[in-house]
Amino acid sequence: MTVVASIPAFVDMSPLHPAGPVANHINDVFWPLFWVSVVVTTAVSLTILYSAVRFRRKADDEEPVQTHGNNKLELGWTVVPFLILISLFILTAANMRVIASTPSNSMQVKVTGERFAWVFDYGVKKSNGKELTTVKDFYVPVGKPVALQVVSIDVNHSLFMPNIDGQINAIPGQTNHIWFQIDRPGDYTGQCTELCGDGHWVMDLTVHAMSPSDFDAWLAKQTGNSSASAALSGAGGQ
Repeated sequence: MTVVASIPAFVDMSPLHPAGPVANHINDVFWPLFWVSVVVTTAVSLTILYSAVRFRRKADDEEPVQTHGNNKLELGWTVVPFLILISLFILTAANMRVIASTPSNSMQVKVTGERFAWVFDYGVKKSNGKELTTVKDFYVPVGKPVALQVVSIDVNHSLFMPNIDGQINAIPGQTNHIWFQIDRPGDYTGQCTELCGDGHWVMDLTVHAMSPSDFDAWLAKQTGNSSASAALSGAGGQ
């Protein structure tokens, strides 16, 4: 008898493959910072290696040439790092302004972290009068901003959807806010990145980004109300 083991499909959770504007702005900060770090690290390392070889002591009784300061060098390694720091600060501040500004037409969703799952409350009621909630599976329309109110009912958690958004903590007694938008349909994986107990490893989630019409159809099916999307600010079709 032949036993074939199922191999899980590869899940792309790299923040370097952004799926929306917030993730794009995060990358706009990351890549300049990364390449500046590479250049500075390489330059400093090569300078140290060159100096160690070029100015090494060649004999036990030989004293290396003593240098007592160089105004041009000292000015250079003061001004250049300062200019790099200011440039990166301006770049970060400009992108943070966009990331921190939640669009007014955002779809509002409450996200509750609990051991060991994420619960999503869409703010609309089903036909039985209960709130529409999903566990681990999060449904959103493509091309629409989604504002999250992130809370916890037990211990500290941390919500992270690498392709979509930055990381935000879920803390008992505190509501934190973050927003995102997905520009192309598909399924995107997220997870809790705060060690929250022995079941921490199963606290993942899947974001299902659907076309506006498909999202409206899904919402109508869940609520039994074909006009339910009107109750969600910014949700549904254009």
